Amino acid sequence: MNRTGFHFTFEATITLLFVLSFIAVLHFPQPYNMDSLFLKQKQHDLLSVWLISRNFNIEEMENDFRFVFPATDGFIEINGKKKEIGKQTTEIRIENAAYLDESMELRTVSIGIYR
Repeated sequence: MNRTGFHFTFEATITLLFVLSFIAVLHFPQPYNMDSLFLKQKQHDLLSVWLISRNFNIEEMENDFRFVFPATDGFIEINGKKKEIGKQTTEIRIENAAYLDESMELRTVSIGIYR
């Protein structure tokens, strides 16, 4: 038996075991949950539509809310007047938008989603 060949084979085996154990120890990142980002995007899009249309009819806005967020509880707030939709819970996600009305006063519209 060739002593140098045995030495290289032994080193290769040790190296292979080391590499395999190193790969086994690595923690690969879990896929990121994009639900909160999708929720924020939908809130932002709905606020954008409302601000572009400038029609702040609360019944129509509630119908829009129920269309975009079916089976979801939340609220719509226009200049401090809040319209609750469903039941309130402790965890909430809010998106706000500000605009200038005809008299150049700063107004706000908010959408809150209860989780």
